Amino acid sequence: MAFPTRDAKSNGEEGGRFSQFTRGQVRGLVVIALLAILAVGLLFTSYHTVRAGQAAVIKNNITGQETVQTVEGIILHLPWGMTDVYVLDMTQQSLVMAGEDSVVIKTREGANVDAVVEVTFNLLPTHATQIVRGIGLGQSGADLTKVSDCVLSYVRAKVRDSIGELNLEELARPAERTARVEETRKRLNDVLLQYGVEIQ
Repeated sequence: MAFPTRDAKSNGEEGGRFSQFTRGQVRGLVVIALLAILAVGLLFTSYHTVRAGQAAVIKNNITGQETVQTVEGIILHLPWGMTDVYVLDMTQQSLVMAGEDSVVIKTREGANVDAVVEVTFNLLPTHATQIVRGIGLGQSGADLTKVSDCVLSYVRAKVRDSIGELNLEELARPAERTARVEETRKRLNDVLLQYGVEIQ
């Protein structure tokens, strides 16, 4: 029985063509992989979402320009750190200082009074850039830790100053307390509005 045979030259040409085709496939796969990485990078670093009750500060790190978006929607921007986007929660926030965190007030005659203080505040969309610059927020949209710490620090100090001007008898009068609370709110806003924070 006889089988068809190929000469060495024919086999060599076929092997060469096969090897060349394989190298081409590898190059193609590398290009596809690089394009996929590029696409994923663009997908995760070139957009942010602004939801209802949020505002965003968009900072172009190339030009230094800052813009504010207060309308909900998707922000498309330059990828890979060329643009920073700070998403801020503009809804009303409440903080309570009670228990170990209560405010200890020294009255005019020197008595110590533990006061439970509740404060309500919100961020002003028109001051979004001042919030980012003045308080130095990170890029996490729902994280208001730095804002809360700033508000608590000022509230504690102003409450001590204002209520501490009263004696125990005056402190027991609702009208006196109400007047001092309103005065404290005004004092706080005199300081905090420059940061874009308004006490209610």
